[in-house]
Amino acid sequence: MTKICFTPQKKNIAYKIAIYIFFVSIIFFIRLPFGYISDDAVVAPTVTTQTIWENFMQRWLYNGRIFTDVLANMFYRIPMIYWKLFDTLVYVIMATLISKIFTKNTWFDLLMTCGLILLFPINCLNSAGYIATTTNYVYPVLCMLFVAYHLNLCVKKKHIPIVLYIVTFVSILYATNHDQGAVFLIGALFLFLIYALCTHMNQKVIFTTIVLLGFAFCCYVFMFMMPGHLFRMTNTAEMYHWFPQYAEWSFAKKIYHGFSTTIANLLFTNVKLFFVLCVLIFLQAMSQDSVYKKIISAIPLAVITFANFFGESKFVVYYDYSCGMPDLIPISISILPLILSVTAVCSIFYTVCSCVKQKESKFMLLGLLVLSAITRELMGLSATIYASSFRTFTFFLYAIIICCLILMKDLYDKNNKSNWCVGIGAIFAMFLL
Repeated sequence: MTKICFTPQKKNIAYKIAIYIFFVSIIFFIRLPFGYISDDAVVAPTVTTQTIWENFMQRWLYNGRIFTDVLANMFYRIPMIYWKLFDTLVYVIMATLISKIFTKNTWFDLLMTCGLILLFPINCLNSAGYIATTTNYVYPVLCMLFVAYHLNLCVKKKHIPIVLYIVTFVSILYATNHDQGAVFLIGALFLFLIYALCTHMNQKVIFTTIVLLGFAFCCYVFMFMMPGHLFRMTNTAEMYHWFPQYAEWSFAKKIYHGFSTTIANLLFTNVKLFFVLCVLIFLQAMSQDSVYKKIISAIPLAVITFANFFGESKFVVYYDYSCGMPDLIPISISILPLILSVTAVCSIFYTVCSCVKQKESKFMLLGLLVLSAITRELMGLSATIYASSFRTFTFFLYAIIICCLILMKDLYDKNNKSNWCVGIGAIFAMFLL
Protein backbone atom coordinates (compact mmCIF):
# COMPACT_ATOMS: atom_id res chain seq x y z
CA MET A 1 0.00 0.00 0.00
CA THR A 2 1.40 3.37 -1.07
CA LYS A 3 1.80 5.87 1.73
CA ILE A 4 0.58 9.38 0.96
CA CYS A 5 3.09 12.04 2.01
CA PHE A 6 2.18 15.68 2.44
CA THR A 7 4.89 18.26 1.97
CA PRO A 8 5.12 21.11 4.54
CA GLN A 9 3.74 23.47 1.89
CA LYS A 10 0.70 21.28 1.28
CA LYS A 11 0.12 20.92 5.01
CA ASN A 12 0.31 24.70 5.36
CA ILE A 13 -2.32 25.14 2.64
CA ALA A 14 -4.58 22.45 4.13
CA TYR A 15 -4.40 24.04 7.59
CA LYS A 16 -5.14 27.47 6.12
CA ILE A 17 -8.23 26.16 4.33
CA ALA A 18 -9.47 24.67 7.60
CA ILE A 19 -8.82 27.98 9.41
CA TYR A 20 -10.68 29.95 6.73
CA ILE A 21 -13.68 27.62 6.95
CA PHE A 22 -13.75 27.98 10.73
CA PHE A 23 -13.27 31.77 10.55
CA VAL A 24 -15.95 32.29 7.89
CA SER A 25 -18.41 30.15 9.86
CA ILE A 26 -17.92 32.16 13.05
CA ILE A 27 -18.02 35.57 11.34
CA PHE A 28 -21.18 34.70 9.42
CA PHE A 29 -22.82 33.08 12.46
CA ILE A 30 -22.18 36.25 14.51
CA ARG A 31 -23.79 38.39 11.79
CA LEU A 32 -26.74 36.09 11.19
CA PRO A 33 -29.04 37.69 13.82
CA PHE A 34 -28.07 41.25 12.85
CA GLY A 35 -30.94 43.50 11.81
CA TYR A 36 -31.57 47.16 11.14
CA ILE A 37 -30.91 49.24 14.26
CA SER A 38 -29.99 52.85 15.02
CA ASP A 39 -29.14 54.81 11.84
CA ASP A 40 -29.79 51.75 9.68
CA ALA A 41 -33.35 51.49 10.99
CA VAL A 42 -33.97 55.19 10.30
CA VAL A 43 -32.44 55.39 6.82
CA ALA A 44 -33.21 51.96 5.33
CA PRO A 45 -37.01 52.48 5.02
CA THR A 46 -36.46 55.79 3.16
CA VAL A 47 -34.23 54.53 0.32
CA THR A 48 -37.15 54.22 -2.10
CA THR A 49 -37.77 57.97 -1.88
CA GLN A 50 -34.58 58.78 -3.80
CA THR A 51 -32.24 57.23 -6.34
CA ILE A 52 -28.63 56.39 -5.55
CA TRP A 53 -27.56 59.50 -7.51
CA GLU A 54 -29.94 61.68 -5.50
CA ASN A 55 -28.54 60.19 -2.31
CA PHE A 56 -25.02 60.93 -3.57
CA MET A 57 -25.93 64.57 -4.24
CA GLN A 58 -27.55 64.86 -0.81
CA ARG A 59 -24.33 63.63 0.80
CA TRP A 60 -22.32 65.97 -1.43
CA LEU A 61 -24.30 68.99 -0.23
CA TYR A 62 -25.13 68.20 3.40
CA ASN A 63 -22.96 65.40 4.77
CA GLY A 64 -19.71 64.85 2.86
CA ARG A 65 -19.70 61.05 3.16
CA ILE A 66 -20.16 60.56 -0.59
CA PHE A 67 -18.62 57.07 -0.62
CA THR A 68 -19.07 55.55 2.83
CA ASP A 69 -22.70 56.58 3.37
CA VAL A 70 -23.70 56.02 -0.26
CA LEU A 71 -22.31 52.48 -0.08
CA ALA A 72 -24.46 51.91 3.01
CA ASN A 73 -27.43 53.29 1.06
CA MET A 74 -26.75 50.76 -1.70
CA PHE A 75 -26.77 47.90 0.83
CA TYR A 76 -30.13 49.10 2.19
CA ARG A 77 -31.65 48.45 -1.25
CA ILE A 78 -30.94 44.71 -1.20
CA PRO A 79 -31.82 41.98 1.33
CA MET A 80 -29.55 42.22 4.36
CA ILE A 81 -28.28 38.66 3.87
CA TYR A 82 -26.23 39.88 0.89
CA TRP A 83 -24.52 42.48 3.06
CA LYS A 84 -23.77 39.76 5.64
CA LEU A 85 -22.13 37.63 2.96
CA PHE A 86 -20.17 40.60 1.61
CA ASP A 87 -19.10 41.65 5.12
CA THR A 88 -17.90 38.11 5.85
CA LEU A 89 -15.79 38.23 2.68
CA VAL A 90 -14.34 41.58 3.78
CA TYR A 91 -13.15 40.04 7.05
CA VAL A 92 -11.56 37.11 5.21
CA ILE A 93 -9.67 39.55 2.96
CA MET A 94 -8.58 41.66 5.96
CA ALA A 95 -7.28 38.60 7.80
CA THR A 96 -5.40 37.50 4.68
CA LEU A 97 -3.83 40.90 4.07
CA ILE A 98 -2.82 41.40 7.71
CA SER A 99 -1.21 37.95 7.79
CA LYS A 100 0.63 38.54 4.50
CA ILE A 101 1.91 42.02 5.41
CA PHE A 102 2.79 41.78 9.09
CA THR A 103 3.66 38.10 9.69
CA LYS A 104 5.47 35.25 7.97
CA ASN A 105 2.03 34.10 6.80
CA THR A 106 2.25 30.55 8.09
CA TRP A 107 -0.96 28.74 8.97
CA PHE A 108 -0.35 29.55 12.64
CA ASP A 109 0.15 33.24 11.86
CA LEU A 110 -3.19 33.19 10.04
CA LEU A 111 -4.78 31.45 13.03
CA MET A 112 -3.47 34.16 15.38
CA THR A 113 -4.69 36.88 13.03
CA CYS A 114 -8.17 35.41 12.84
CA GLY A 115 -8.22 34.90 16.60
CA LEU A 116 -7.32 38.53 17.28
CA ILE A 117 -9.92 39.78 14.79
CA LEU A 118 -12.56 37.71 16.58
CA LEU A 119 -11.60 39.49 19.83
CA PHE A 120 -12.72 42.78 18.28
CA PRO A 121 -15.61 43.99 20.52
CA ILE A 122 -18.93 43.64 18.72
CA ASN A 123 -20.38 46.70 20.52
CA CYS A 124 -18.12 48.85 18.31
CA LEU A 125 -20.24 47.88 15.32
CA ASN A 126 -23.79 48.58 16.45
CA SER A 127 -23.83 52.19 17.65
CA ALA A 128 -24.76 53.63 14.23
CA GLY A 129 -26.25 50.42 12.89
CA TYR A 130 -24.20 47.49 11.63
CA ILE A 131 -24.18 48.53 7.96
CA ALA A 132 -23.52 52.24 8.51
CA THR A 133 -20.76 51.49 11.02
CA THR A 134 -18.95 48.97 8.85
CA THR A 135 -19.05 51.10 5.69
CA ASN A 136 -17.75 54.12 7.63
CA TYR A 137 -15.22 52.48 9.93
CA VAL A 138 -14.36 48.87 9.02
CA TYR A 139 -14.15 49.17 5.24
CA PRO A 140 -11.68 52.10 5.40
CA VAL A 141 -9.44 49.72 7.39
CA LEU A 142 -9.64 47.25 4.51
CA CYS A 143 -8.75 50.04 2.09
CA MET A 144 -5.69 51.01 4.12
CA LEU A 145 -4.59 47.38 4.17
CA PHE A 146 -4.71 47.30 0.36
CA VAL A 147 -2.44 50.37 0.28
CA ALA A 148 -0.08 48.71 2.79
CA TYR A 149 -0.07 45.51 0.71
CA HIS A 150 0.87 47.51 -2.39
CA LEU A 151 3.84 49.04 -0.58
CA ASN A 152 4.75 45.67 0.92
CA LEU A 153 5.08 44.19 -2.57
CA CYS A 154 7.23 47.19 -3.57
CA VAL A 155 9.57 46.64 -0.64
CA LYS A 156 9.88 42.93 -1.48
CA LYS A 157 10.49 43.84 -5.17
CA LYS A 158 7.63 41.66 -6.32
CA HIS A 159 5.48 42.16 -9.40
CA ILE A 160 2.45 44.40 -8.82
CA PRO A 161 -0.49 43.58 -11.11
CA ILE A 162 -2.34 46.44 -12.79
CA VAL A 163 -5.53 45.54 -10.95
CA LEU A 164 -3.78 46.23 -7.63
CA TYR A 165 -2.86 49.74 -8.80
CA ILE A 166 -6.55 50.35 -9.51
CA VAL A 167 -7.61 48.85 -6.16
CA THR A 168 -4.99 50.94 -4.33
CA PHE A 169 -6.10 54.28 -5.77
CA VAL A 170 -9.80 53.44 -5.28
CA SER A 171 -8.98 52.43 -1.70
CA ILE A 172 -7.31 55.79 -1.05
CA LEU A 173 -10.38 57.59 -2.42
CA TYR A 174 -12.65 55.60 -0.12
CA ALA A 175 -10.48 55.79 3.03
CA THR A 176 -10.02 59.56 2.78
CA ASN A 177 -13.79 60.05 2.71
CA HIS A 178 -13.67 59.51 6.48
CA ASP A 179 -11.76 62.00 8.65
CA GLN A 180 -10.26 59.42 10.99
CA GLY A 181 -9.33 57.16 8.08
CA ALA A 182 -7.75 60.05 6.16
CA VAL A 183 -5.63 61.19 9.12
CA PHE A 184 -4.46 57.63 9.79
CA LEU A 185 -3.67 56.87 6.14
CA ILE A 186 -1.85 60.14 5.42
CA GLY A 187 0.06 59.88 8.70
CA ALA A 188 1.06 56.27 7.99
CA LEU A 189 2.27 57.07 4.47
CA PHE A 190 4.22 60.08 5.75
CA LEU A 191 5.94 58.05 8.48
CA PHE A 192 6.70 55.25 6.04
CA LEU A 193 8.25 57.75 3.64
CA ILE A 194 10.53 59.02 6.42
CA TYR A 195 11.49 55.44 7.27
CA ALA A 196 12.13 54.61 3.61
CA LEU A 197 14.39 57.64 3.23
CA CYS A 198 16.28 57.00 6.48
CA THR A 199 16.90 53.33 5.66
CA HIS A 200 17.80 54.06 2.01
CA MET A 201 15.14 51.84 0.46
CA ASN A 202 15.12 51.48 -3.31
CA GLN A 203 13.92 54.40 -5.42
CA LYS A 204 10.76 52.60 -6.53
CA VAL A 205 9.54 52.30 -2.94
CA ILE A 206 10.26 55.97 -2.22
CA PHE A 207 8.67 57.16 -5.48
CA THR A 208 5.57 54.99 -4.97
CA THR A 209 5.16 56.23 -1.42
CA ILE A 210 5.43 59.87 -2.53
CA VAL A 211 2.81 59.30 -5.25
CA LEU A 212 0.39 57.55 -2.87
CA LEU A 213 0.95 60.17 -0.15
CA GLY A 214 0.38 63.01 -2.60
CA PHE A 215 -2.76 61.38 -3.97
CA ALA A 216 -4.11 60.71 -0.45
CA PHE A 217 -3.44 64.30 0.60
CA CYS A 218 -5.16 65.71 -2.50
CA CYS A 219 -8.13 63.38 -1.99
CA TYR A 220 -8.55 64.49 1.61
CA VAL A 221 -8.30 68.17 0.70
CA PHE A 222 -11.01 67.54 -1.89
CA MET A 223 -13.17 65.65 0.64
CA PHE A 224 -12.55 68.28 3.31
CA MET A 225 -13.55 71.19 1.08
CA MET A 226 -16.66 69.65 -0.47
CA PRO A 227 -19.92 71.48 0.44
CA GLY A 228 -21.30 68.60 2.52
CA HIS A 229 -18.24 68.30 4.72
CA LEU A 230 -18.06 72.05 5.31
CA PHE A 231 -21.78 72.10 6.10
CA ARG A 232 -21.41 69.27 8.62
CA MET A 233 -18.45 70.99 10.29
CA THR A 234 -20.15 74.37 10.63
CA ASN A 235 -23.66 73.14 11.38
CA THR A 236 -24.38 73.37 15.13
CA ALA A 237 -27.70 71.50 15.08
CA GLU A 238 -26.02 68.17 15.80
CA MET A 239 -24.08 69.68 18.71
CA TYR A 240 -27.16 71.19 20.35
CA HIS A 241 -29.04 67.92 19.86
CA TRP A 242 -26.41 65.60 21.35
CA PHE A 243 -24.18 67.74 23.53
CA PRO A 244 -25.01 71.45 23.99
CA GLN A 245 -22.41 71.75 26.80
CA TYR A 246 -19.70 71.30 24.16
CA ALA A 247 -20.15 74.93 23.05
CA GLU A 248 -18.65 76.03 26.39
CA TRP A 249 -15.57 73.80 26.22
CA SER A 250 -12.19 75.44 25.69
CA PHE A 251 -9.69 74.01 23.20
CA ALA A 252 -7.60 72.59 26.07
CA LYS A 253 -10.67 70.89 27.55
CA LYS A 254 -11.48 69.31 24.18
CA ILE A 255 -7.96 67.94 23.88
CA TYR A 256 -8.07 66.62 27.45
CA HIS A 257 -11.36 64.80 26.94
CA GLY A 258 -10.08 63.37 23.67
CA PHE A 259 -7.39 61.70 25.76
CA SER A 260 -9.52 60.92 28.82
CA THR A 261 -12.32 59.21 26.88
CA THR A 262 -9.77 57.18 24.92
CA ILE A 263 -7.81 55.90 27.89
CA ALA A 264 -10.92 55.41 30.06
CA ASN A 265 -12.31 52.96 27.51
CA LEU A 266 -9.08 51.06 26.89
CA LEU A 267 -7.61 50.89 30.38
CA PHE A 268 -10.61 50.65 32.68
CA THR A 269 -13.37 48.77 30.80
CA ASN A 270 -11.77 45.39 30.08
CA VAL A 271 -11.06 45.67 26.36
CA LYS A 272 -9.65 42.22 25.56
CA LEU A 273 -7.41 43.33 22.69
CA PHE A 274 -5.81 46.01 24.82
CA PHE A 275 -5.22 43.50 27.61
CA VAL A 276 -3.46 41.15 25.15
CA LEU A 277 -1.31 44.07 23.99
CA CYS A 278 -0.33 44.83 27.59
CA VAL A 279 0.56 41.18 28.20
CA LEU A 280 2.78 41.10 25.10
CA ILE A 281 4.42 44.40 26.11
CA PHE A 282 5.21 42.83 29.49
CA LEU A 283 6.60 39.68 27.83
CA GLN A 284 8.97 41.81 25.75
CA ALA A 285 10.57 43.09 28.95
CA MET A 286 10.64 39.65 30.56
CA SER A 287 13.30 38.63 28.05
CA GLN A 288 15.53 41.47 29.30
CA ASP A 289 18.01 41.26 32.17
CA SER A 290 17.07 44.67 33.56
CA VAL A 291 14.73 44.44 36.56
CA TYR A 292 13.50 48.03 36.30
CA LYS A 293 12.42 47.43 32.68
CA LYS A 294 10.32 44.50 33.83
CA ILE A 295 8.72 46.61 36.55
CA ILE A 296 7.94 49.46 34.17
CA SER A 297 6.46 47.11 31.55
CA ALA A 298 4.14 45.60 34.18
CA ILE A 299 2.49 48.95 34.99
CA PRO A 300 -0.39 48.72 32.43
CA LEU A 301 -1.27 45.20 33.61
CA ALA A 302 -1.07 46.36 37.23
CA VAL A 303 -3.44 49.27 36.52
CA ILE A 304 -5.93 46.96 34.78
CA THR A 305 -5.77 44.53 37.72
CA PHE A 306 -6.09 47.43 40.16
CA ALA A 307 -9.18 48.71 38.34
CA ASN A 308 -10.82 45.28 38.26
CA PHE A 309 -10.17 44.74 41.96
CA PHE A 310 -11.59 48.07 43.15
CA GLY A 311 -14.21 48.44 40.41
CA GLU A 312 -14.30 50.80 37.43
CA SER A 313 -16.52 53.27 39.33
CA LYS A 314 -13.40 54.37 41.23
CA PHE A 315 -11.76 55.48 38.00
CA VAL A 316 -14.38 56.35 35.38
CA VAL A 317 -17.69 58.18 35.28
CA TYR A 318 -20.69 57.90 32.96
CA TYR A 319 -22.18 61.34 32.38
CA ASP A 320 -25.87 61.74 31.57
CA TYR A 321 -24.88 63.14 28.18
CA SER A 322 -22.12 60.62 27.36
CA CYS A 323 -24.38 58.07 25.61
CA GLY A 324 -22.95 55.20 27.68
CA MET A 325 -19.33 56.16 27.02
CA PRO A 326 -17.02 56.23 30.06
CA ASP A 327 -14.72 59.14 30.87
CA LEU A 328 -12.07 59.58 33.54
CA ILE A 329 -13.31 60.87 36.87
CA PRO A 330 -12.84 64.67 36.93
CA ILE A 331 -9.51 65.86 38.32
CA SER A 332 -11.40 67.97 40.86
CA ILE A 333 -12.68 64.75 42.44
CA SER A 334 -9.62 62.53 42.07
CA ILE A 335 -6.40 62.92 40.12
CA LEU A 336 -5.43 59.24 40.62
CA PRO A 337 -7.11 57.91 37.40
CA LEU A 338 -5.27 60.50 35.30
CA ILE A 339 -1.91 59.74 36.96
CA LEU A 340 -2.39 56.00 36.46
CA SER A 341 -3.43 56.54 32.83
CA VAL A 342 -0.47 58.73 31.92
CA THR A 343 1.93 56.38 33.72
CA ALA A 344 0.52 53.33 31.88
CA VAL A 345 0.77 55.05 28.48
CA CYS A 346 4.35 56.18 29.14
CA SER A 347 5.33 52.67 30.26
CA ILE A 348 4.00 51.17 27.01
CA PHE A 349 6.02 53.54 24.85
CA TYR A 350 9.11 53.16 27.04
CA THR A 351 8.98 49.36 26.85
CA VAL A 352 8.59 49.39 23.07
CA CYS A 353 11.54 51.78 22.72
CA SER A 354 13.83 49.93 25.12
CA CYS A 355 12.92 46.26 24.65
CA VAL A 356 12.06 45.83 20.95
CA LYS A 357 15.45 45.61 19.27
CA GLN A 358 14.51 45.15 15.62
CA LYS A 359 14.31 48.64 14.09
CA GLU A 360 11.53 47.83 11.62
CA SER A 361 9.32 46.32 14.32
CA LYS A 362 9.99 49.20 16.71
CA PHE A 363 9.17 51.79 14.05
CA MET A 364 5.92 50.06 13.08
CA LEU A 365 4.84 49.65 16.69
CA LEU A 366 5.51 53.27 17.62
CA GLY A 367 3.95 54.54 14.39
CA LEU A 368 0.78 52.48 14.77
CA LEU A 369 0.32 53.38 18.45
CA VAL A 370 0.89 57.10 17.87
CA LEU A 371 -1.36 57.31 14.81
CA SER A 372 -4.17 55.29 16.38
CA ALA A 373 -4.03 57.41 19.53
CA ILE A 374 -4.12 60.64 17.50
CA THR A 375 -7.06 59.53 15.36
CA ARG A 376 -9.12 58.62 18.42
CA GLU A 377 -8.10 61.60 20.55
CA LEU A 378 -9.02 64.00 17.72
CA MET A 379 -12.62 63.08 18.57
CA GLY A 380 -12.21 65.64 21.34
CA LEU A 381 -12.54 68.27 18.61
CA SER A 382 -15.96 66.93 17.63
CA ALA A 383 -19.25 67.55 19.40
CA THR A 384 -20.03 63.87 18.81
CA ILE A 385 -17.15 62.78 21.07
CA TYR A 386 -19.68 60.79 23.12
CA ALA A 387 -22.49 60.29 20.60
CA SER A 388 -20.19 58.60 18.09
CA SER A 389 -19.68 55.99 20.78
CA PHE A 390 -17.35 53.00 20.60
CA ARG A 391 -17.16 52.83 16.79
CA THR A 392 -14.51 55.59 16.86
CA PHE A 393 -12.11 53.03 18.37
CA THR A 394 -12.18 50.85 15.23
CA PHE A 395 -8.90 52.16 13.77
CA PHE A 396 -7.23 52.00 17.18
CA LEU A 397 -8.29 48.39 17.79
CA TYR A 398 -7.14 47.16 14.38
CA ALA A 399 -3.83 48.91 15.00
CA ILE A 400 -3.63 46.98 18.28
CA ILE A 401 -4.29 43.71 16.41
CA ILE A 402 -1.35 44.44 14.11
CA CYS A 403 0.83 45.50 17.06
CA CYS A 404 0.09 42.20 18.81
CA LEU A 405 1.17 40.25 15.72
CA ILE A 406 4.37 42.29 15.41
CA LEU A 407 5.17 41.69 19.08
CA MET A 408 4.49 37.95 18.72
CA LYS A 409 6.77 37.81 15.68
CA ASP A 410 9.47 39.67 17.59
CA LEU A 411 9.25 37.20 20.49
CA TYR A 412 9.50 34.28 18.06
CA ASP A 413 12.47 35.79 16.22
CA LYS A 414 14.27 36.23 19.56
CA ASN A 415 13.85 32.45 20.03
CA ASN A 416 12.04 33.18 23.28
CA LYS A 417 9.66 30.23 22.97
CA SER A 418 8.39 30.27 26.56
CA ASN A 419 7.26 33.91 26.41
CA TRP A 420 5.88 33.30 22.90
CA CYS A 421 3.77 30.43 24.25
CA VAL A 422 2.50 32.66 27.07
CA GLY A 423 1.49 35.22 24.46
CA ILE A 424 -0.42 32.55 22.52
CA GLY A 425 -2.09 31.51 25.74
CA ALA A 426 -3.13 35.10 26.49
CA ILE A 427 -4.72 35.47 23.04
CA PHE A 428 -6.78 32.32 23.21
CA ALA A 429 -7.58 32.64 26.94
CA MET A 430 -9.55 35.77 26.06
CA PHE A 431 -12.09 33.60 24.24
CA LEU A 432 -12.89 31.86 27.53
CA LEU A 433 -13.52 35.08 29.47
